[in-house]
Amino acid sequence: MKTRVWNFEFVRELNAAKRIDLLEIKHDLRNVNLSQDEEDIIEGEYTAKALYNKLIEPEEDWELADVAVSKYAPPKVTFLMWAAMHKAVPTRWMLHHRGVTVNSLLCLFCDRQVETQDHLFLHCSWAKTIWDFFISAVQMKWVLHAELTRCLQSWNLQGVPKKLKIV
Repeated sequence: MKTRVWNFEFVRELNAAKRIDLLEIKHDLRNVNLSQDEEDIIEGEYTAKALYNKLIEPEEDWELADVAVSKYAPPKVTFLMWAAMHKAVPTRWMLHHRGVTVNSLLCLFCDRQVETQDHLFLHCSWAKTIWDFFISAVQMKWVLHAELTRCLQSWNLQGVPKKLKIV
């Protein structure tokens, strides 16, 4: 029995986002062995509707599933929250860590510190300006956590008017 390997050679050069996708696919396929002697088996329903329904199911082990699945949050925001909670936001540091060539690890906005998800969303001077505006707009006293995941987990909007919760 001859074991086959995955072929990931492409005619064109992949952009950074596609290289990240490819790295994730390679990671997912690392334990999959191809064999001509085995028949492929497909179980379950494989339609666009079934895929969509699976994608909108909240993960039971995800702390913010009930927050992210909101009629007010656009899909981009929901995905970004999911990526942040799984420490998978494609920052410059993350891209470099995954083997993608980046010109600089420094933050695109402040150009002073390494662009990690914690820096980008919490500690960058640009992000701090946005946080200060938001926190003062809802008239809350707030101390930001050092980690983005901890910050997202700590959001508790009890006592905040309903109109502000939508924001």
